[in-house]
Amino acid sequence: MAALERNFMDVAELSRSRRVEPSKYYVIYSEIPEVPVRSFLPAELAEVIPLTNKSLSEIFKLHPSSLFAKNSMKTLQICNERVHKDGTTVMDGEAAVCTTSLEGLQTVLKSPLLLGPHNAANIRAVVTDPRLQCCSDFTGKIVEVRLEADEQQRHAICHSLMYPSAVYLCHFVPQGRLYSVTLKPSNADDEELVQAVGICHMDTRGWDPLHLAFLNVHTTPGHGEACHWLLKGSIAFVNNDAYQK
Repeated sequence: MAALERNFMDVAELSRSRRVEPSKYYVIYSEIPEVPVRSFLPAELAEVIPLTNKSLSEIFKLHPSSLFAKNSMKTLQICNERVHKDGTTVMDGEAAVCTTSLEGLQTVLKSPLLLGPHNAANIRAVVTDPRLQCCSDFTGKIVEVRLEADEQQRHAICHSLMYPSAVYLCHFVPQGRLYSVTLKPSNADDEELVQAVGICHMDTRGWDPLHLAFLNVHTTPGHGEACHWLLKGSIAFVNNDAYQK
């Protein structure tokens, strides 16, 4: 939780770096706990194994008191309560879906629910360099900031959730800006550049006042943007079609 909180950025600093000052140092904190590597279920199994407490105990054999089981139950809460069956959520304009198979993920990305009308061949994935996603904190100086998608260009973010098999929450949140940031490690012995991906939510009206973004940058809903890095287990998808809604 602390790592997530510290990884929220100030969009003013990011935008300023993009325009004239590609020199600010950023610290990207490693996420804890480490997310285990898991595979998607085959489509035929994913269709018959629901995201339920019963599946956790009877199929995956998780003990209810284990930390893994408790974290998995949070995933059930997200997928069964936050995400509605019609793809809406409590957040105005957000579209979301949980997927438990590779085929399901492909179906979601091909549909207009998250990315709007598009040709599936024109979807582009943007991810953070794996070297920034594991094990230790990273400090680097910004070399370049690239705007990958603005508020008018549909893009979706898929987050890996804790569960015995791979589960992804994919969602589209209106009024977002997607950035890729090239950084030079502060370690003088390491000359290799790395890329981090950040998302800025430009309209925070209707957000929970206790959201980590507001606690970190000392603002309130509707009075500031919420930006954060997309680290381990997160993938951004951009609709590159000329017609975007």
